[in-house]
Amino acid sequence: MALPRWRINEAAGINEVNLLGIICQSQTTGKACFWDNISKETGQRIRGGEDLTFKIADIHNGDMLGENCTQCHRGKNVFLIHPGTTIDISSDYDIDPNVRYQPVSSQGWTNPPAFTELGDGACASCHEIGDLSFSYCNMLLKKAANLTMPNADNPAGWVGDDSFYGTHIQAMIDDRCSP
Repeated sequence: MALPRWRINEAAGINEVNLLGIICQSQTTGKACFWDNISKETGQRIRGGEDLTFKIADIHNGDMLGENCTQCHRGKNVFLIHPGTTIDISSDYDIDPNVRYQPVSSQGWTNPPAFTELGDGACASCHEIGDLSFSYCNMLLKKAANLTMPNADNPAGWVGDDSFYGTHIQAMIDDRCSP
């Protein structure tokens, strides 16, 4: 799966792909590979419009990326999917791998054990909660709670929310997410 993030290039007068993360995960082995649109040759980000093309062999992969993708991508499934949003691919693809995902990277990346297993608690009634780190909490958990979880029509809105989900999320944040 590829997730392009677009921006307006005012100098060129076009809408272009600025960031393009690519992730693959094996259904059978759980192995997951990461790429980003950074040229191996120049180290510069490859940008372009709807006609943007490049070879996967020519861009940075998990062996070369400057950021550790597993700071956010953790759990059984490598994909970060928010129900009811444009990145919700769950109805089009089987995204439940046979085994917990393992990152492919020579940089020592790991997919840490779950913080909460599936079926253990409010949020885990639908999915496993990846091990909590400062990055995971601040880049993913808080945004998901405020915008899309447990669903986009009724997000937990973790700040000051005393609902079942809000209380659970606040406890996780208080317990594990502070620097």
